[in-house]
Formats: sequence, C-alpha cells, structure tokens
Amino acid sequence: MINLEHCKQKLVTYHASLVKAKIELADQLDRLQRAQKLKIGLNITEEELNVKKFAVKKALSEVEIQEHLIKEAKISHELAELNLKQTTIRSPIDGIVLDIKIEPGEFVNNIAEQQNGLVIIGNVNPLHLRVKIDDNDLWRFDKTNPAFAYLRSNRDINTKLKFIKIEPYAKSKSNIRGVGSELIDTRVVDVIYAIEEPLENLFIGQQLDVFIESQKSL
Repeated sequence: MINLEHCKQKLVTYHASLVKAKIELADQLDRLQRAQKLKIGLNITEEELNVKKFAVKKALSEVEIQEHLIKEAKISHELAELNLKQTTIRSPIDGIVLDIKIEPGEFVNNIAEQQNGLVIIGNVNPLHLRVKIDDNDLWRFDKTNPAFAYLRSNRDINTKLKFIKIEPYAKSKSNIRGVGSELIDTRVVDVIYAIEEPLENLFIGQQLDVFIESQKSL
C-alpha cells in the first residue's frame, strides 16, 4: 500500500528541486545571452560558447526531469488518498466509539460477530434509557406520568426521566431474573426515555431500576 505521508514528502522535495532547477536554468540562459553578444575569437572562443549552450540544455533537462517526477508523485499521491478512503471506516452518525470488538491485524470470519457489530457507536448527549414493560402492565402505562431511574446498588441516587418514544412491537422477554413468580412467556414493549440529569459515574449499557407512576391499579 502506498504511504500517503511519504507521497506528500516526495512532492515537497520535488517542488523544491524544481524551483532550484528553474533558478539554475535562468542563470545559464543569462550567461548564454551575454556570451552570444561577444565576438567569437576576440572575446570568447567557439568552445566556450558551446559549453554555455550545453549548460542551458542541461539545466532545461533538469527542469523537465523534476516536472516529470512531480507528475508521477501526484499520481502516487492520488492513489494513496484513494487507498486511504477505501480502508477508512466512517461513522454514519455523530457520536463517540463505545466499544471495539476487533483490533488492527485481526481477520473477521465469524458471521455472528459481523451481525452483532464489530464497532458500537452512539450519541451520549443526551443519554437514553431503554425501559422494558411487561405486557401484563402495559394497560397501566401512561407516557405523561412522571418516571424515575435509580441505581440498583443505591436507590438514593436517582434521576428524572423524560419520555421520548414507545416502540409498539411486543417482543419476547430476553432477561430472566429467576424469580419464582416470573412468567417466562412474558412479552415486553420497549419505551425510550432520556435521562434529564446524568448521574455521576453512569456508564453506557449499565442497568437501572425504573419507576413509572400510574393512577391505574388492580
């Protein structure tokens, strides 16, 4: 793979050499023009004049060489930029990288890994909380009622939640707590809330207890 930085350095070097070659050409042209005004055999010999003509040709050749090198370097630079674009992964959204499941040099050959995503990217401002409500309690849910989130290890640490949206499709419950009264065939609906005041030391993916007020009861 062509190195982009190396191509940039070569372009800088060739441009500097081209400037130097053009200065040399201008100097040799001036010397030749002044020599051509002299009388051959009196002030200058034929051989000396030919030497100056050769010096001009040599300087002109050096300019052409540097210009050719610059063209080649530009092509290499364009190829390097193309290679970089082809190997650069760009996020479709603004956010931060939350998790990377592959390291440089690793080969992806697990279809399951590809389906789950090799990189997790998300927007953390504001933080969103996915609340799963059992279908048995859905009739009591009202999005206009106040909702609060608590740390599982310390209920004194809590924050108010703001309703964002409800995902209307009821899915099978994936997290089973192991409580004897819990029905394993329960389906749940996901409700998305925003955390209005982020808690200190709260991490993405952390589980919280959520309480949603309801005026309806059995």
